[in-house]
Parts: sequence; structure tokens; C-alpha cells
Amino acid sequence: MPTASWVLAELIRFCSPNTNRDVATASIQELTAKIVPFFEVIEGRTYIHNGHELKAEEVALPLLYHAYPGRVAYDELVKAVKRHGIAQSSAYAGISKLKNFVDANDDGWVLRGGGRQKAEVLLAELKSKTTTTSQSE
Repeated sequence: MPTASWVLAELIRFCSPNTNRDVATASIQELTAKIVPFFEVIEGRTYIHNGHELKAEEVALPLLYHAYPGRVAYDELVKAVKRHGIAQSSAYAGISKLKNFVDANDDGWVLRGGGRQKAEVLLAELKSKTTTTSQSE
């Protein structure tokens, strides 16, 4: 990675001689930033990067988004939220906050359009926090 960063820095310096050194450095850091997958699936169980730092609804919403267009059984959603270190009572309370954003039937929950939009906004915020944190490390 250091060699690739050096080559990239030289390419930016060579190809754009009028580029400010700080701008070039920022471009290189952005291009070489370590990208961590946001979702991880282990033996059929989905985890969210840094999910242990989130509220129950902030865990449940991306989990439903990841499963879309499939449905997630309510009990499985509660278990998935609990796997992120959230107490069962908090998991139930957080998931109940999403009722206006899902279609629920006997087969489980699936996000509706508004829920997908809300999830995309949340994911963008979480990913930007993750990128900012990893760049500062």
C-alpha cells in the first residue's frame, strides 16, 4: 500500500503541476483509504460494522435494507439486533419504531419505499463516520 500511495502521489504531481500539495495529499488519502465492508454475513447471520455503537432501530433498519427484497421474520430480526449487543427489551422497542416503514405479514417484514430511503440516508451517515474514523487512525 505505501508503494501504491507513492506511485499515485507521483502521478497526481506529474499530471497536474498546478495542483496544491494539500489538495493532492487529500486526494491520495481518499483514494488509498482502507475500505471496510459495512455488512458482514457469517453462516447466514448478518452483522453491521460498528453495530454495537448503534441504537436498536439503527441496527434493524440496515438489516432489513440488506435483506431487501426478502422478508425477515420478526423473531429473527429481534435476534439479529440482540447479536449487536442490544438488550432484548431495547430490541423490541427499537424495532417497533419501524412499523410505519415496513410491510409486515406472516412471512416477516420487508421495507417499503420510505423505509428504504430512510435506510439509505442512515447508511450514508454511518459510512461517512466510518470513513472519517478510519482516516484519523
